[in-house]
Parts: sequence; structure tokens; C-alpha cells
Amino acid sequence: MIRPPPFRPPVTPILPKPPIHPINPGDTTLNLKDRVTASHLESSLEKQLSSPVGQLQAGAAKETTLPRGVHGEVVGPEGQPLATVRLKDGRTAYVDPNTNQYYLAEQPSFGPKYGGSVKVKGPLSLPTDAQFSNSHFSQADVNAIGKIANARPPLVRPAVDPFVDVFGK
Repeated sequence: MIRPPPFRPPVTPILPKPPIHPINPGDTTLNLKDRVTASHLESSLEKQLSSPVGQLQAGAAKETTLPRGVHGEVVGPEGQPLATVRLKDGRTAYVDPNTNQYYLAEQPSFGPKYGGSVKVKGPLSLPTDAQFSNSHFSQADVNAIGKIANARPPLVRPAVDPFVDVFGK
């Protein structure tokens, strides 16, 4: 009796995935270090501004006016994109990751989104733990930095340890 050969699925070659390059202008090119820096940006700025030296620097900074861009966003004096970081005390920091500097708005800017300008103090240097690595960030990168910096962590319930008796016995 002749046995048929065992069934073997066809072998498909595993090809490596092609590298992904940003094609759209909306794609970001932020590396992991810059993403981590952006996630700690709010706490770093608040720590600097709450210290006596930071308060002295912010008080001594000259006042300037930042214009608004075409879409109503606040831009730097030369038109460079700025990331908006909302601080817990109600102030707003406009961060320029290209120069590692920021502008501080004491009062939140109410009023029309389009047109007008914002009075700020600065530029002030970013803290050493909040320095960005790149020297050129696109508008999409700066928008991503602002979104990451303003993101709040989700509320996480503590996990129940399966090896601990839940009822205390």
C-alpha cells in the first residue's frame, strides 16, 4: 500500500517590511527622546517657574508680543511654529523646540481665535531636562509636541494581585 505524502502548507517567503518614510507634510519625525521630553515638558516648566531663580528670571524677562499665524495659532516673532503648553496655574508657555526657548503668557488669552496678538514674557531658556535634540522641527512636529505635552494620563485602576487573598483572609 502506497501512502500519500503528508500535507505540507505551501511555504511563502517572509519578506522584510519596507521602511516607512514620511510622505505627507502632516507626518511627524519625532524620535523617542523628543517624545519623552515633550511628555515631561509641563512638569519641568512648572518646577523651574516655582523655584526662586525661575521666578526671578521670569520677572526680569522683557515683554514682547507674539503674532498669530494664518490658522489662528500663536507663532514666534519670525513666524516659527510654537508648541502651546498649558500650565496648571493657568499660565501658558509657548515653546520653540528649534531654539530650546519658551515664552510665558501670564494671563490666558481670551477673545477671538483669529487675528490679534498675545503679550508674553521671554524668550526664556528651557530647563536642562526639557531640551530637545533636533535643531529643525516642522509644523507637524511642533503640533505633536504640543499634543503630547498637554495630554493627561488616563485614570488607571490598580490591578488586583491574583496571589493575594482579596477578602483579607
